[in-house]
Amino acid sequence: MAPVEHPSSATADEARALIARMSPLTGVSYSWVADIAKGRYDALLKAFDDLDAKAAALLGYLGGGAGLATLGTLFTVLNGQVSPWVIVFTMPAILAASASLWFAARARSTHDVFPPPDAGYLLGVAEEFATDHEPDHERPKAVAALQWDLCAAKMRPVVADKAWYVDRATYSYVAAVFLMVLPLFAALAAPKPAPAPPVVVNVTGTVN
Repeated sequence: MAPVEHPSSATADEARALIARMSPLTGVSYSWVADIAKGRYDALLKAFDDLDAKAAALLGYLGGGAGLATLGTLFTVLNGQVSPWVIVFTMPAILAASASLWFAARARSTHDVFPPPDAGYLLGVAEEFATDHEPDHERPKAVAALQWDLCAAKMRPVVADKAWYVDRATYSYVAAVFLMVLPLFAALAAPKPAPAPPVVVNVTGTVN
């Protein structure tokens, strides 16, 4: 049988509705369903961690690069030996780096990760499906699969939100790197200041 292509994953409301109407059947193997559902949640959790690591790396790059660029700009302003146009054309790169810094910081903000139910709930499920003191290994796994699916449905928007901010932080960072060539072009195009005239000191003295 060919795999079924799903255009979109279940939302949290759809997952809750499936839990409400689902009644696991005796004699049906649900283990593989639970494994797939858990794997989907684990993949989302890994994507969450990877995006968080990327945002942290961007913060590290920006903390050094943007700080050095700002200090360099301030130095040139105070030094007064460059064209004002160099200062003007440095501002877009600093603004882009600042935007990237904000997006990366926003991506690293605290989010819920929606773990599966606690042990008390799962023990209750296992006991509910036990018959004549004989454990039922399959029907509880159907419930576990549905719970994993609900956790994944709740986790998916969180990962998408974090990915959106990481993408914007990356785009802004790349823009800041490319915009750093503008001050160079401004420095090359700006007229060179005329050299200062030599200072002539007249020394007069008397000979006895």
